[in-house]
Amino acid sequence: MNRAATHHVLTRSGTPSPAQMSWSHRDVQDSGGSYTRVPILDPDEPEPAPQTLWEKFLVVGLAVLESTRFQVAMALLILVNALVIGLETDMPDLPFWDVVENAFLVIFTTELTFRLTILGRREFFDTTSDDIGWNVFDFIVVSMGVFDVFCSAVIGSSSGGAATLFRIIRLMRILRIFRIVRFLKQLYMLAFGLAEAAKAVFWVTILMSFVLYVCAIVLARTIGSVGEDDPNHDFLCTRFATIPRGMLTLFELMASPNLPEYQAQHDLLFTRPAMTFFFCRFRYLWELWNDCAAHRGHQRKHV
Repeated sequence: MNRAATHHVLTRSGTPSPAQMSWSHRDVQDSGGSYTRVPILDPDEPEPAPQTLWEKFLVVGLAVLESTRFQVAMALLILVNALVIGLETDMPDLPFWDVVENAFLVIFTTELTFRLTILGRREFFDTTSDDIGWNVFDFIVVSMGVFDVFCSAVIGSSSGGAATLFRIIRLMRILRIFRIVRFLKQLYMLAFGLAEAAKAVFWVTILMSFVLYVCAIVLARTIGSVGEDDPNHDFLCTRFATIPRGMLTLFELMASPNLPEYQAQHDLLFTRPAMTFFFCRFRYLWELWNDCAAHRGHQRKHV
């Protein structure tokens, strides 16, 4: 029995009695200068083992939840469930799919109930815990499965909006596959890195949207409003006459620049050197930004 499991049980079951503690003493000086011997709990003594049957059950249950065998078994069940969902999608006419899915739902509901019992509601939904996200995710996915079975048993077959809602809820069973990330450390680390990268991409998108917006305004007020007598009027107005068009054109220049297309329009790049310089600098700044972002990500990887 490990000390962490015992500490967890004692935390949930309350403060141990004085008979369960191993006491030592120390002398404490009060404000008057006299010393008083105060009993303290000896930190070198082993923590007391749980005394009641319920405490023993909690310790054993916590050890089971933290064991490698349990986590591997749950990971295999999730993989098998994912395989079953795929086979059910390709072969929906087989009659035993509902029985198999309900069996998986019973297993996952039992596992969630067991975790709630061992950890307790307060610790399971503790917002300061590192596993709060996964706990809430598991609770929602399993609860939706139970809700689907309950509605199917009570309401039965339906049509219209209710049927669409039930199909969406049943489709949410595919989210069980993502629970595999919780039980495999390498996948968890990869998913965590992907989430951090998504945050960086989000803020890069916000920043570049502002840059595109400002540049689109400049282009719309210059080359996007040329006179009709200009030989490149139709070409420039199609791409830069409005802010949305200008932003889309600049995004295309960032992703896949096609400057020969501009050169084919009456030597547009040579007749408008300021525009050509702007496009080249814009593309250069984008490449420089990508290099800096990649270098920053490489530095964070080795920190």
